[in-house]
Amino acid sequence: MHDFYMIVSSTDSVEYFEQNRPGNFRVKLKKPIQLQHGSWCVGLCEINGTSWNVEPNDTVYILSDLSNGILVPSNKEGVLRALIIETPTNVYNEYGHRIYIPIQTHFIDMIEFSLKVNGFDTELTGKTGVKKLKPSTWFLLHFKRTV
Repeated sequence: MHDFYMIVSSTDSVEYFEQNRPGNFRVKLKKPIQLQHGSWCVGLCEINGTSWNVEPNDTVYILSDLSNGILVPSNKEGVLRALIIETPTNVYNEYGHRIYIPIQTHFIDMIEFSLKVNGFDTELTGKTGVKKLKPSTWFLLHFKRTV
């Protein structure tokens, strides 16, 4: 296996992680991933967010624990991407140019994400009182072997 794609969502794994929110969530993989033969990295291909509580020109930082196995919101090492919000009602971006971060582990059974707004201290939240769309976030990730 040289590369593969994976979709993860803040609505996945709520049976395991009841505290999951659009700006901070964990996903327990249905089948653990065993990355073999060399070094691996991950890049963000697409992001979709509905009913985020953000304003135009806010910057959202997308962090993951894949880079070093722990999620430290102030640690810029885990940043998959920074996204400047244009239309806050429904955020969608597809990245032709991907930024890849190295993965430090070869066994992945859970992935954690944190989205921070305008810095690393404020967590992204979902709008309350929205009846049509439940606040959520999903990503399309690309895993590839580097060596």
